[in-house]
Amino acid sequence: MHMYKFFQSARLADKLILFFASFFILLLSTFAACKKDIFAPPAFPAATQTGANTMGAIVNGNQFIAYQLPGSLLQSLIAQYDDQSFSLFGDDPSREFGATVVINIYGVNGTGNYKLINQNGFPGNNWGEIVIVSGTSQFHYFTDSIHTGTVTITRFDTIKHIISGTFSMMPKRIPASASDTIANVQNGRFDVTYIPAQ
Repeated sequence: MHMYKFFQSARLADKLILFFASFFILLLSTFAACKKDIFAPPAFPAATQTGANTMGAIVNGNQFIAYQLPGSLLQSLIAQYDDQSFSLFGDDPSREFGATVVINIYGVNGTGNYKLINQNGFPGNNWGEIVIVSGTSQFHYFTDSIHTGTVTITRFDTIKHIISGTFSMMPKRIPASASDTIANVQNGRFDVTYIPAQ
C-alpha cells in the first residue's frame, strides 16, 4: 500500500516537473520572440516630408537605415541648421551591413538641388562622406570635384524646423584601393527635425 502511494506521488511529481518545464520553455520562447522584435531594425523609410526623423539609402547594393539600438546612448540621426549650413549625420549599426553617412551643405536657403563636390575638411563647401564598416575595419569615402553627389531638398521649413529630401553620391575611397575605389549611394532619403542654431 505504501509503495502504491509512493508511485502515485512520484507520478504527480513527474507531472509537475513536466508542467513547469513546458511552462519555462514557453516563457523562454516568448521572451526570445519579443527580444527579436525589439532588436529588429526598422523598415526602409519612405520619402516623407513630415519630420519623421528617418534616413535611408542603398549603399553598394545594401540597405542603409539610420536607427538607434535599444539602450544605446549614442544618437544615430543628427540634423543641424544654422542659417548658413545644413549638416546631417546618420548611422546604421547593423551587424550585417554597418555604415555612417554624413552630408554637409553650405548656403542652404530653400528647396532645390545642391551639389556635393568637395572633400571633407573644407569649411564653406558642400561635401558628402560614407564610412563603411566591415568587421573591425572602416573604409572612408569622400565626394570631390570628380566623384560628386546631389542632395535635393524637397521641404525646407524653418518654422517647424523640418528639412526633407533625397540624395545620391559616388564618393571616392580615401586612401584609394584598386579593388574598391567608389561607393555607390542611391535612393537616399531623409526627413528630419533639425536642431536650430542657438
